[in-house]
Amino acid sequence: MCGRYYIEISDEELREISKSAQNRAELSYRDMSVEMKKEGEIYPSNVVPVITSDGIFPMKWGFEMAGKKLLINARFETWGSKQTYKNCKLCLVPASGYYEWKADTDPKVKFKFYLEGQSLFLAGLYRQKDDDIPKFVILTREAVGEAAEIHHRMPVILPSKVVPEKLDYSDMITDLTITEADRPTGQISFDII
Repeated sequence: MCGRYYIEISDEELREISKSAQNRAELSYRDMSVEMKKEGEIYPSNVVPVITSDGIFPMKWGFEMAGKKLLINARFETWGSKQTYKNCKLCLVPASGYYEWKADTDPKVKFKFYLEGQSLFLAGLYRQKDDDIPKFVILTREAVGEAAEIHHRMPVILPSKVVPEKLDYSDMITDLTITEADRPTGQISFDII
């Protein structure tokens, strides 16, 4: 499960990605009042920078489902067989880390997960209907390592070190379909908030 994540704009890579998405928003959505969140804690329904094989775009987090809660995550193991994701494409969500809550305590305890000294990318799926702003969900997998002690699910994570130096992520997105289920997530650190 991934219900919130965060962006630290002090990270130069994330700052450049945000700037690129802001420029795209100004060109593509000038008739809409699209306010993109570029730093801090990111909540479902926020508009944020997202990377596709076609470039960097502002997107809204969550698929609206008739009569249901906002859908914010999709299971990596089964997304390809679900009708909900039939017309979706893969994307990458730039982040500094994500938050998770340990539910078996009262009150719940909030943890911050991150890769020491580097940004990370959360794998996702996106779709666009008509001329509306594109929307995305975050792909999750079974939690591994110490993360499994906090929550049974975690986002599919790609550390920035696997990202090409130029802002061309299309190879990484293609690679995701084949290898991510078994890719180690790196040395994830976490702190209690």
